[in-house]
Amino acid sequence: MKKHHKGFTLVELIVVMVIVAVLATSLVVFLRPALNNYLAVGRRAALSDQADGAMRLMMRDIRLAVPNSIRQPANNCFELVPGSGGGRFRIAADSTTANSLPLQASEPVPAFDIFMPQAPVLPAVGDWIVIGNLTAADIYNTPSPTRSKIQLIAAPPVSATPVGTHRITVASPPVNIPPGYDGARFMVVPVAIGPVMYACNPGLANGRGTGTLLRYSGYGFNANQNNCNAPLTPAGQAAAPFLVASNVSTCTMTYDPNPGATQGSGYISIQLTLTDDNESVALTYGAHTSNVP
Repeated sequence: MKKHHKGFTLVELIVVMVIVAVLATSLVVFLRPALNNYLAVGRRAALSDQADGAMRLMMRDIRLAVPNSIRQPANNCFELVPGSGGGRFRIAADSTTANSLPLQASEPVPAFDIFMPQAPVLPAVGDWIVIGNLTAADIYNTPSPTRSKIQLIAAPPVSATPVGTHRITVASPPVNIPPGYDGARFMVVPVAIGPVMYACNPGLANGRGTGTLLRYSGYGFNANQNNCNAPLTPAGQAAAPFLVASNVSTCTMTYDPNPGATQGSGYISIQLTLTDDNESVALTYGAHTSNVP
């Protein structure tokens, strides 16, 4: 009896392979652009998120900056002194409570009473207290005419201390109010942070941003910081940076201390472009900073 074997012939197999190849090629032709667009959207979203986070961090420090503390050695970096809080100091003796301790322009003193809310953070020993800062040189110089280190913070020795009243004792030299200043305001600068520098080193190669945006802090006050290199600590070592953004292809920072008719505020504009695999995201932010001590 003749047996019939089931299966595919060589011709049928070749035909099927050709059909599958044609279908696969068609799918690649039509699906590859969609896949590339999907990946491009993901890259742009990641770049946008990174750029927006970097801008928000810089804007926060700018808005917290001590008046007249922003200085710019070049158009790819700037330095400032962010504050953690502030309040007012007593300018006259309390007429109803003895032992109050005012701070007056005519008499520099090592201790005085301040009025400051309990929140968010009270100053601590070692922090800096800044009064009447009028120029960047004033706060960055050492010794500084407007910046004093807190040696002790305590309650005033009175029978009924008002809420939010504290007595500040500073290290030598004593606090001296700048001539003509009558604002009675102060700001606190944490010693762990001190001055902050943002430095951008842009670059582009093979469709990818090779530059970085770095944030330096905790390196101390330096009157001679005149470039965008890593600032030096008092020990002469380069400060350790914090990476704010990578893939930086271009960046421009412009600070105008007097953009209007008055010197009440400065304005800083930052343009930042991040690039990855030929996809770029460009953001421009601007912020006012108070220059009224």
